[in-house]
Amino acid sequence: YMFSNCYNLSTKYINRLIRDVTEIKDNAFYADEGNRGKFSDLVAGHKMAIDIPSSVTKIGSQAFLNRVKVTGLTINGKNDGSLEIGSEAFRGCDELHDLSLNNAKITSLGTGVFGDCRSMTTEFVKGVLENYAANANGEKKIPAYLFYGCNGQGGYTNKCTFTELDIPEQFSEIGDGAFASTDDAVIK
Repeated sequence: YMFSNCYNLSTKYINRLIRDVTEIKDNAFYADEGNRGKFSDLVAGHKMAIDIPSSVTKIGSQAFLNRVKVTGLTINGKNDGSLEIGSEAFRGCDELHDLSLNNAKITSLGTGVFGDCRSMTTEFVKGVLENYAANANGEKKIPAYLFYGCNGQGGYTNKCTFTELDIPEQFSEIGDGAFASTDDAVIK
């Protein structure tokens, strides 16, 4: 809980804090439900992206829970590296819709990693699933509640749409509620 509920801690500063770390611990930048509305680091037309450096091999559970104003996620990896992402690591990041995977190899995903990310796009979901399918350790299972509530109905831009789903053939099982919606999502 090192920086939990620090709602005035800008995304730019978070990126400086994690620049040389190998692990982002559980609850590192966590915000509880009562502080969700206090985030103020989204300036009109300015993207607030978390930039995971290539030195990081593990993102802990609920590490960025409820960082509602985060719009993008860039994950940098090493050619021989791997990345584990803990349960609910990015849950409740309402405006999260951009994804860039630069040599990143997602080998482990916990339950509900991107749950309630309401601005999710088809491209984001596709990028995560394809990367995980290619790099997952062991059984090829989509974790439970991975994209729960990610209905593409977020308010950041009109481009926030999760309307198509193409599950890579490498997966043999889909966990409970992996793509369940909390609203009336339109999934084709």
